[in-house]
Amino acid sequence: MQQRARKVRFFFVSLSLLVSAGFVGWSCLLPTARANPVRHELFQPDAEEDLRLGVTSLGGLLPGAIPTRSGVVQAPVREGSGQAYDQPRGPGQPGDSFGLDRQTMNPGRVSYRDPFRPSLVPYKRLFAFDTLEPSLNWRVSSRELGPVVIGGTAREGEDVFYGEFGVDLAEGQPIRIASVGPGARLRALETSPPHSLEVLRDSADNWFVRSKEGGRVRLLLQTSIDRDVFGSGYLPVTWEALEPFWRAPSVEVIRLGRKVASELGISREQSPQRALLELVEYFRHFQPSDSLASAANPSDLYVELTKTQKGVCRHRAFAFGVTALSLGLPTRVVHNEAHAWVEVFDTLLWHRIDLGGAPAALEEVSDPSIPPYAPPNDPYSWPRSAQPGWQVPGALPPLQIRRRLAKELGRKAERVVSPSQDAEDQLEPGDHFSGVDQDEARPPGSSGSASGVGSLSLGEEIDLRILEERVLRGQTIHLQGSVSLHSQRCPYSRVDLYLESPDGGAPRRSIGSLASNRFGELRGQVTIPADLAVGEFRLTAALGAGCSDAGR
Repeated sequence: MQQRARKVRFFFVSLSLLVSAGFVGWSCLLPTARANPVRHELFQPDAEEDLRLGVTSLGGLLPGAIPTRSGVVQAPVREGSGQAYDQPRGPGQPGDSFGLDRQTMNPGRVSYRDPFRPSLVPYKRLFAFDTLEPSLNWRVSSRELGPVVIGGTAREGEDVFYGEFGVDLAEGQPIRIASVGPGARLRALETSPPHSLEVLRDSADNWFVRSKEGGRVRLLLQTSIDRDVFGSGYLPVTWEALEPFWRAPSVEVIRLGRKVASELGISREQSPQRALLELVEYFRHFQPSDSLASAANPSDLYVELTKTQKGVCRHRAFAFGVTALSLGLPTRVVHNEAHAWVEVFDTLLWHRIDLGGAPAALEEVSDPSIPPYAPPNDPYSWPRSAQPGWQVPGALPPLQIRRRLAKELGRKAERVVSPSQDAEDQLEPGDHFSGVDQDEARPPGSSGSASGVGSLSLGEEIDLRILEERVLRGQTIHLQGSVSLHSQRCPYSRVDLYLESPDGGAPRRSIGSLASNRFGELRGQVTIPADLAVGEFRLTAALGAGCSDAGR
């Protein structure tokens, strides 16, 4: 493959010389030209132009720009913007284990660095644990490291990211680096200065780099991951199908976890899919507390925090992990310096599940110009009191949406502005998505009143409200509402969402689904397609499945 260097724009000086002046005239003009040369002009990089021209990184191993759902993203071009995650893997070192603590208050503002673009704030995957000891400490089951294969291209259904790290290599020692998520693949790797190293992973899919030589290097990589990891439903598998992937804890831990689950009304008599749904619903209702937990030993502390639903993200992730793993769900607990969550396996895919309890704010050192990642919709509902990671100031979604979510839910939304008549034919992420009047959005014969153009009431069975003050193409919108059948709420039901052209000029387009909680409430998010054609669209909803099971 022919390597293309980064663009430099040249401007040449034209000298007008009087031929009749002969040699003397030339010698008089030449020093003047040398005194004020114009060789080139610095200009701002253009990601879309880099993509169109096939420009590469300075080392020639990575594309200069990549297309993403957040728009075209440019490769890091300046040194020193990454973060070195130097965590040795010896006993007692940070990240060696993960246990419970009694301090359940919100930590307030915490520091965070994000090496990825699009930005994954606050979900960079730094410490993951896949086994639970009898002492109720989470650890990595096997520290044997295997290779992370480098190469290939992103597959259909994958999202692509750049990563940039400053790494202090130690001779022959594995140095931890963050990844974008479980099962991520490494497409290309470049070091500056050039350095021979290998990328490795352990049994919990933590990533490391190792080299025979020490020294400081800048590590630039391109990685891809299945988009469904960040938002998709759990497969309807059996407990028997999960057993080959289950790292069973001790008998004592299993008994403890199943006893707690039983008191929550969750057991193996339910399907794994249903048990997981109820676990997520329960642990997302935890609340921070300014008082210390009273229990001292880990088992009693786990029971106390679970029953009282007290704690922030790390308590939720820990207690969820103990309960889910005891039931037989393959589970990991994951955290970084700012947030913690869980991953659950369904025989095909590890699902990242945020349980909330994020800090109040982030002191983010990342470049604010890096576009945020546009995730798929969350298949599980959020309670009103939740503090999911994407809601933290400094993370997703945009500031005006976070302010909206921070207010009391149920307030009337402001009118969504329709695009002007001179809107561009080619849409870009961030263009306006137009709303329609409620009378138009309501199907013939349906009832119900609207509380603003930002909300939809689709008859007596499905009621939805858009929480954003503005709805933008290519970005995430957040919805709340309820689903009922014959005036009875429908728990654990699926509602499918669509965009339709009022004039029928475009086919109906699916934009995702929401799942109701045990109370028939709908809360979640979907992404408006960035390539939506210019015009007005109607948001419609349809009951997909589950309502007939409301009484079971």
